[in-house]
Amino acid sequence: MTDIYARGILCEKISLYACFFARIAEFCAFLFILAMAIFCKFAIIKSKKTIRYCNQTYKTAKGSEKVYTAMNIASEIVRQYKDHGKAITNLKLQKILYYVQMRSLQENGCALFEEDFQAWRHGPVVPEIYEAFRKYVSGDIDYEDPVLKQSTVEIKPDQKNLIASIVAPTLDVDAWDMVYKTHNTKPWKDCYIPNANCIISKDRIRRDGEVNLS
Repeated sequence: MTDIYARGILCEKISLYACFFARIAEFCAFLFILAMAIFCKFAIIKSKKTIRYCNQTYKTAKGSEKVYTAMNIASEIVRQYKDHGKAITNLKLQKILYYVQMRSLQENGCALFEEDFQAWRHGPVVPEIYEAFRKYVSGDIDYEDPVLKQSTVEIKPDQKNLIASIVAPTLDVDAWDMVYKTHNTKPWKDCYIPNANCIISKDRIRRDGEVNLS
């Protein structure tokens, strides 16, 4: 009887210790994710001091000039897909934007738009673009979507050609194949932490990115 009682006490102690160490492990994991998120935040602030933006502007109806936004470029991508008779989803649009920005940074030495990408589970994402088209879930984006129409501006020829150089080889590529390709790029791999949505700095994309579409 005493032996059974002793075993019960021992099991209870083991259970308490296991619970204690599990809590410590959870706390350490939380601290690690927090530290990495803070690191990414400071990294992007530092990179903003060194990244220049392409001197590409468009004239508004009032005659003032504005720099391209990610949505302006997204609108042009969707337009080019429409011209080819192809549909595009929110997921695939994100990946094409990623490669367009990468090519601009590497070939022109400047960013085409200011918004940053975050390292999400399914690859690089511009949150503003995701939110605008999340209503389509995994379906095709409507060519006549009001957000797209409001964001359509005159893109200069050299920038249209740069966008087309990414659009053309992706027309028949499945969205999930695009996810796989971005997962194989160093900027995403170096920044991805589950649920942290860490920013992928433009400097990292310029330095370590690879337009692996062939």
